[in-house]
Amino acid sequence: GWQRRTTGTTTHAAEAVALAEARVEPIDLPALPPLEPEGSEAAEDSGKGGGVRGGGSAGGAGGKGGGWSGGPTHVAIVCSEATPYGLVAAINSTIMHATPPPARPAAASLRFHVLVPPGLQPALARKLVRIFPPPVRLSVASPPTDKLAKLGAKLNAVGVTSSPFDWPLLWLHLALPAEAKRVLLLPPDALVRTDVRELTGAALAGRAAAAFEDCSTTFEALFNYRHPLFKEHHGRSSCSVDPDFLVLDLRAWKRDDAPQRLLELVGFQRRNENLFLQPLAALGPAVPAQLMLDKRALRLPSRWLARGLARDSWSYSEAVYWRRYWG
Repeated sequence: GWQRRTTGTTTHAAEAVALAEARVEPIDLPALPPLEPEGSEAAEDSGKGGGVRGGGSAGGAGGKGGGWSGGPTHVAIVCSEATPYGLVAAINSTIMHATPPPARPAAASLRFHVLVPPGLQPALARKLVRIFPPPVRLSVASPPTDKLAKLGAKLNAVGVTSSPFDWPLLWLHLALPAEAKRVLLLPPDALVRTDVRELTGAALAGRAAAAFEDCSTTFEALFNYRHPLFKEHHGRSSCSVDPDFLVLDLRAWKRDDAPQRLLELVGFQRRNENLFLQPLAALGPAVPAQLMLDKRALRLPSRWLARGLARDSWSYSEAVYWRRYWG
């Protein structure tokens, strides 16, 4: 989840008390500066209506143009669980912290795309339409089955036996509507505590994505920094990133052919032999995605993520702070 500290709220007052009790200096937890916005004019939101739309497969993200238009904020959540309890909290918390457009509810500025395996789509669509009626704009769809089948064959050819659905960075651009130029990718257990529009509107300087650093793990703990694929383009002391929380510019994502670059790093291939310190890491999406995203993503501070929720370890001051704050 994400957390931004704001002043003048009950939460801020509670945090101040916890900081005082923990004897943590405020300088340890400085306020995050605002992100530089993209220099594009806002496009008028032409969407109407609301509610949940169910469909067999989501449309492709082709079409002309690209980049962030300043229109509605698109949020994609990939979910493979039949009873995704956290999904409701992720959607609701995003809505609750959104800045409403003039004379319209906050939900009108958001477009949620929940992507699920085909077998789960009908039941989950029925549940979500009861929980989130209009004006919430939410679709429940599945990736194109023919595309998943082709991806499955490519993954199997390099020794990857997991479902291609578990590799959303390979197919997400194929499963979103053409109007989604930028999309915020959230895991189904995210708890959002900020207006995500600032993230999706950030200036990416031509990069295909924005990612959040996790400096509890550095690249030298994941990769063989002497490997030719690594030493010429990457730094051993670089922080890892969280591949489940991303802002994607889908035009730049396709321009860079990011899915193909990821495919070149996964599985057992001659070119990536001995690249991963843990060889089995090549069979999952998380570690190969680190290398693919390294030079294609704008790195954002890890404190954009809720403190500690997406990391394996805390600093001492963070541990003391949260122990005092939560009890």
